[in-house]
Amino acid sequence: MKFALTVGLHPRRPQEMGEHTRLAEANGFAMVMTGDNPSVFGEHFASLALIAINTTTARVGSFISNTLTRHPAISALGLATIDALAPGRAFLGLSSGDTAATNLGLKPATVAQMEAYITAIKDLHAKGEATWEGAKIQAAYKRPGLPVFMAAGGPRTLRLAGRVADGVFVETGLLPEVIEDARRQIAAGAAEAGRSPDDIEVWFHARAAIAESREAALALASASIAGIGKRLARNGGRGKLIPEHLWPAIQQLGERYDNMNHVGDSRPAANAPLLDQLGLSDYLADRFALVGTPEDYRTRLTQLRALGVQNIAVAATMPDRAAWIEAMGREVIPAMAEA
Repeated sequence: MKFALTVGLHPRRPQEMGEHTRLAEANGFAMVMTGDNPSVFGEHFASLALIAINTTTARVGSFISNTLTRHPAISALGLATIDALAPGRAFLGLSSGDTAATNLGLKPATVAQMEAYITAIKDLHAKGEATWEGAKIQAAYKRPGLPVFMAAGGPRTLRLAGRVADGVFVETGLLPEVIEDARRQIAAGAAEAGRSPDDIEVWFHARAAIAESREAALALASASIAGIGKRLARNGGRGKLIPEHLWPAIQQLGERYDNMNHVGDSRPAANAPLLDQLGLSDYLADRFALVGTPEDYRTRLTQLRALGVQNIAVAATMPDRAAWIEAMGREVIPAMAEA
């Protein structure tokens, strides 16, 4: 089982990101990633460059950028630049936008927009030219084969990932029926494009916290879990395997969630009370998170591996992220490698 870690670059604390990056690689993380949210984080490709120069073996990439705030030629060039800094280790991850879009007054990208954007990037890398919004665009470089990943949070984006992406971060959850459905959707998309599902690298995403008990860890992770849980309310509940009796509460979570505190630290607990207030704590923690003691982690990860999950991308929600990284390297990652 392999692990990937997302580390955020706060504009006021760039040194911290470098420290966490080095620590993650030293403790066995196979990927180190950062997000692209102009309302919260530092500039994305500067962040990726910082990861690249602070690693030697770990893969470097986006968790996650989007298709709205940059022209595809800019993203294609950014990825090519990171590949030059970290040859063979760079990838670009894309999504429909979420708070990176809504905090700028933009609507999330449609599936069609995402497909066109990914196709344009791949064409620029393969041929040095592409079509974007009806116009020919060109680039004076070629980087064939640089991987483009997608974060997929619903049936339509999972299918799109199967059609066009090199890898996918599955954000629909970690419950057995959800894992099975995600694989089915990815395979269906791959079949539409004449591809094999084995051509797509699959990572399952979890929000994570370690503490002396599940309850204490859940308290640390609740705001972050609310952030991914509220996405279930987007575009209706069809095909998302949400228990019918919880759908009204999920809708309320989507309506009441404060987007400016999605990943920021000005009021980091602003969304945390929503889970208890709406009766969603246990369900969303089971669906989207790794929370508890290191022993709890090992037990849950063993169960996930039995379901065929081999790759886990984690967003650590601990105030002391260095302590979480070290705990993973000491008590979790080696055990999952040896088992």
